[in-house]
Amino acid sequence: GQDSELRIAQRLLRTGVTVADNSTTGRIGIENTGPAGTELTVDSVTVTDTENFAIADTGNSVNGGDTLSSNEAGQIAVTFAPGTDAPNGEQTTEFVVNASGGERTFNRTIPVSGIVSAPEPTVSTTSIDAGTVEVGEPVRETVTLSNEGGQPYTVSVDTDAAQVVGASEVFPGGETTVAIQVTPQENGQFDETITIDQTADAAALGSTDVTVSGDAVAPELTVEPTNVSFSDTATNSATSREVRLSNTGNATLEVAP
Repeated sequence: GQDSELRIAQRLLRTGVTVADNSTTGRIGIENTGPAGTELTVDSVTVTDTENFAIADTGNSVNGGDTLSSNEAGQIAVTFAPGTDAPNGEQTTEFVVNASGGERTFNRTIPVSGIVSAPEPTVSTTSIDAGTVEVGEPVRETVTLSNEGGQPYTVSVDTDAAQVVGASEVFPGGETTVAIQVTPQENGQFDETITIDQTADAAALGSTDVTVSGDAVAPELTVEPTNVSFSDTATNSATSREVRLSNTGNATLEVAP
């Protein structure tokens, strides 16, 4: 009798591009090119990496146990579903088709690839040393957020001490700027934390804390004595007393004449 013939339409299956915790499905053609009257039985279809890839049953796809008549074609569907911690970039596996028809058996191994393309926020710095500043004087700094991933994300801040001054949406390869302003109110060391939130498709990517620290200084006026008494003074004459002004703080004190 005559035997069936297995034909796979292409040598590589690309499932497509997706983000972590999502999925994409690719399809590849399979056909029985044997003469009339032959039947090709697909004995099994498997993937070697079952953690991120799976043979999909789309309702009209070819799966293990299905039969193809002469010149009948179908599609095998493979789903790529990377997990939450999947890194950006290409991931690969192989799917294996075992089939039989007449006295022949067939084994085909096809490379499969899928690409994880997620946002990847980076920040220019998470720690700002403002040095020595005077109490009540604002400290103004900026940080730059960039995107080294393959999908855009959005930057936001929920504080009066920071503002997104560039575009809030950061596209792949792009960047934006967050302006920070903190004003120390007391003498001594200060440490302020600004939280910058990142989201993609309304889902939280996480947040970045930027710390602004420094040493706040201020003058401190000391007057000695604090009480001054004058003896009786005749009309058209003067009596003087000395009052000492000193600065016991750690910043310059200006005294107006």
